[in-house]
Amino acid sequence: TVSEGQAYTLLRAAWMDDQPTFDRVWRWTRTHLTRTGREGPALLAWHWSPADGGQVVDWNAATDADVYVALALLIAAERWRGPSAADLPAYGVSARAMLTDLADQAVAEDDRLVPFLLPGAWADQRAEGRGLVLNPSYLAPASYRLFYRATADQRWLRLASSAYDVLETECESSASGAAVPDWVRWWSSNRWSPEGPDGGRSS
Repeated sequence: TVSEGQAYTLLRAAWMDDQPTFDRVWRWTRTHLTRTGREGPALLAWHWSPADGGQVVDWNAATDADVYVALALLIAAERWRGPSAADLPAYGVSARAMLTDLADQAVAEDDRLVPFLLPGAWADQRAEGRGLVLNPSYLAPASYRLFYRATADQRWLRLASSAYDVLETECESSASGAAVPDWVRWWSSNRWSPEGPDGGRSS
C-alpha cells in the first residue's frame, strides 16, 4: 500500500460517519507507516510492501497523503468525541502534530521568497541550483485554510495563497483545452518549466 491509499480510506470513512473503519485503518497506518526516529516523525512513510513479511520500502513522505490524513483526522475530531480504541491518541492531537511536521519539513521558498508545500523534502533542490519540484495536483488550498483554523499557524494561509499562484500561473500558460503540467520545476512565477516525461503533462 501507499500512504495516499490510506489517506483516501480515512477521508471516506470520516465522511460516511464510519468510526470503526476509520479507527481500524488509522491504527494500521500508525503502526506500519509512522516515521518514528526520522525527521518529521508524525508524517507517514510513502510505500509499504507485503514482501518479506511486510515492511516499509520507501521512508519518504508524500505530502498529499499527509495533508489528507490530517484533514481526515480534523473531520474525525469534529464528528466523534474521541477514538473508539484506547490505544489511539486524540484525533486533533495527531492532526496538529502532522501539520507541524509538514510546515517544518516540507516547505521551501522560491527565488521570490514565496513559500510552497513540496511533494516531499527531496523536492527542495535549491542547493544544486535546480529550484523546487512541485506537483500542482498535490496542492489543497481549501484544506490549508482549515489547517490554519486548527493550528493558528500563519504559514498555512501563505501556503494557500502560493498554491493558487501555481495553479493560476499554469492555467494561464496552457493552450485552450490543454492539460496543465503534472510536475513542474519552479524558481518563480516568471521562471518555471514542465518536468518529467511528455513535458510533465497529465494524460
